[in-house]
Amino acid sequence: MKNEVLNSQLLVHTNVKIEVFKDDDLVHLDEVRNLVPNSGRNILRNLLLRGAPGAGAGYAPNYIALGTDPAPTNDGSTNLGLETYRDKITVRRGYDSRAEFQLYLNTDQGNGTTYSEAGLFDSPQPGLGNMLARAVFTPVVKTSSIQLIVTWQINIASA
Repeated sequence: MKNEVLNSQLLVHTNVKIEVFKDDDLVHLDEVRNLVPNSGRNILRNLLLRGAPGAGAGYAPNYIALGTDPAPTNDGSTNLGLETYRDKITVRRGYDSRAEFQLYLNTDQGNGTTYSEAGLFDSPQPGLGNMLARAVFTPVVKTSSIQLIVTWQINIASA
């Protein structure tokens, strides 16, 4: 039993789904994996150490930001490349081993931009706060004729 515990691994998989609707019809779907950079892994570490000296009080992603930089995420990423929109998470759900966060942009929100990146944050201020994860996806031109739904899933599994 002791060796099993020492050899076990905890994996965190994050997935992002981008859905574009026009007249209530799904016109574009993009499902991508994203990277949890060092800043996000430190957030997860601090959650496990909550209350320990120097670990902070905890973290809860409350905002999803969108931007226009298609460059890949790397371990040193702490913000979006070119953030242009950030809003409070619309829906949050918990399942067996999964947390889900969703941002819904109606036809009158976030228009006039071609989005190609998204990030999960704890702060309402663009360029500030802690980024848990970032994803790059197929560019979406947001106009007043479409709704955009960004769904972030964080799955926790053993190896």
